[in-house]
Amino acid sequence: KRRAVGGETDPEAMTVLIPQRRIKRITDDGAPGIEMPAPRELEKEVDSPRISDRENDNDDIFKTGKNIFTDTSDLRKVKPAAADWRSERVEALLRARSSNVRLDAEELNDLFSPRGMQRNRYRRNPLVAYGVVIPLEGMLVDTRKIHLRTWRRLAINHNLRSPKPEDVAWAASASPYDYDSFERCAYRIFGVNAIRNYEEKRALHREFTRQIHRELFNVKTSEISLVQHGAEWVENLLTHGVRVSLVTKLPSKIARKLLAEAHLNVDALGEGGLVADDEQTQDSQLYLSASLRMFRPPKKCVVVTDRPGGSTAAHEAGMRALALVKFASKHQCTRLDLRDSDVIVPDYKDFRPYDLTRLTSDVVYDSD
Repeated sequence: KRRAVGGETDPEAMTVLIPQRRIKRITDDGAPGIEMPAPRELEKEVDSPRISDRENDNDDIFKTGKNIFTDTSDLRKVKPAAADWRSERVEALLRARSSNVRLDAEELNDLFSPRGMQRNRYRRNPLVAYGVVIPLEGMLVDTRKIHLRTWRRLAINHNLRSPKPEDVAWAASASPYDYDSFERCAYRIFGVNAIRNYEEKRALHREFTRQIHRELFNVKTSEISLVQHGAEWVENLLTHGVRVSLVTKLPSKIARKLLAEAHLNVDALGEGGLVADDEQTQDSQLYLSASLRMFRPPKKCVVVTDRPGGSTAAHEAGMRALALVKFASKHQCTRLDLRDSDVIVPDYKDFRPYDLTRLTSDVVYDSD
């Protein structure tokens, strides 16, 4: 409460009253069915009202133990809204197997469009309405050494030409786990005329899948590495309220083992933090599955990619494509090859979280 000193208001006492008012206003603006706790910094001000108590607060928000992603799951919980046709449809899509349902971008845009008081929440903090989809392999965790070893073993066993490192880097980012993706990668690595028989290609695909799954599951920390600025960029998005989803065509058990060896806390990403679907064959459907599990409309989602195929899949899913030239150069992909992307930047650090609002608006984003 206020405390008068010599006829004037004590400024240190006012530091308690102002945060309490802001907390009450924020918690009252929540939409029905959505839990909106007060920001931690306001709660901290109420617990420690004296300015002198906050001068030595130097906690590092970028690391929690050995994990790079801090735990922000309590700010990201989404409870089911009142029973209506939209919530029932979302629950039905979440329960369905990816091989039995085909997601539609327009339907998801309608299901997750903000309504009621949720519009005020997005107006106060626009970044909360956005989602970012990041392929796990190549864009966050570098597994080129494992892929190169597997492709070389495959070439030796079947008397094929030795794979080039840049071709293997391209194949690793393309997730060659389903048959169609594997066929495209095999044509680039071994040549178009290397394998003509359909049964041989099927047998080669089964052998490759079995070997790469075993290699990734038994991976050691020394064999993988984090891409530069990737984890820090994800952490920065989380602190601004942006939802992040890591997507891969690997089985969930192998993907989680890979993240654990890289010391990444996937549980800190909250809803839709990891979408591992080994039954999915199309990248666009994988991106829409991430949109569904993040509870964000595809028109408010951005896909991070380093190859032209990723930009095409993002547009098929009704999303925007953010291309990184630094990672594309690893497999001899130039800036011209990425011209179909909505925005092209050199590295993660060159794209700030608030640039998401410009990327998904009618304003032309200048990457320079």
